[in-house]
Amino acid sequence: MALKLNSFPHTMFLILVIFSTFLDISSANNGPIKDPKDPKVVEIANFALKEFNKKAKHNYELREVEGGRRVSVTDGVNYQLYIVANEWDTISHHVAVVFVRSDNFKKLISFDKFVPLKN
Repeated sequence: MALKLNSFPHTMFLILVIFSTFLDISSANNGPIKDPKDPKVVEIANFALKEFNKKAKHNYELREVEGGRRVSVTDGVNYQLYIVANEWDTISHHVAVVFVRSDNFKKLISFDKFVPLKN
């Protein structure tokens, strides 16, 4: 009987350790993008511009990715990217959300223009 009473706290401790490890692993893809010049991030930004250009009949070209974040979702990762683009002589700022699966399938979720705040 003493063995059962003493094993309960150990069992709960093991469950807690396993659960916290799972949470840590599952959140590994979440958070801010540390390097906006990472080739994968730039590729996703170019994909977003290309898809938007096709739908909206624009001719945006990527100037730079200013930043963004990754959010793990079912079956992949959503990239929310802050993009600076130019079309002809006009520079504009956009936020694009792109869903990316592990097999490199990409889908543009949203693409919106915004005005950055001046400091």
